[in-house]
Amino acid sequence: MLLAHIAAVDRAYQMMSFEGRDFGEGEKDAAILGGLTMGKEGMPPPTGQCLDTLLAELDASRSLTLETFKTKDDGWLASRMPAPYHDMNHHWAWFHVMEDEVSHRGQIRLLRKHVAPEKKE
Repeated sequence: MLLAHIAAVDRAYQMMSFEGRDFGEGEKDAAILGGLTMGKEGMPPPTGQCLDTLLAELDASRSLTLETFKTKDDGWLASRMPAPYHDMNHHWAWFHVMEDEVSHRGQIRLLRKHVAPEKKE
């Protein structure tokens, strides 16, 4: 679920930052909202997917982010996000995405340590 959440955060901020729109308008947006909220707000949680599928989605979302960043400059990063996100700039938004991911990667490491500890030889 945490991997799906990380990818969903990336996708949601792509929509807000790169496309200038909010999510929640289409069928794919509903899947993103399920991952974003981890099943809260009446959306189905992102469960039942195999690890390869989750990693592929995370790789695809991050690849799109990095490719789009190559087309942007520091002026764009400092510019305000389109309405209704006028109270933040792109730099703040993407810093938040990375901060969220770092936090969840720490949770994943902790879970892996306690659920499937490495075997000592």
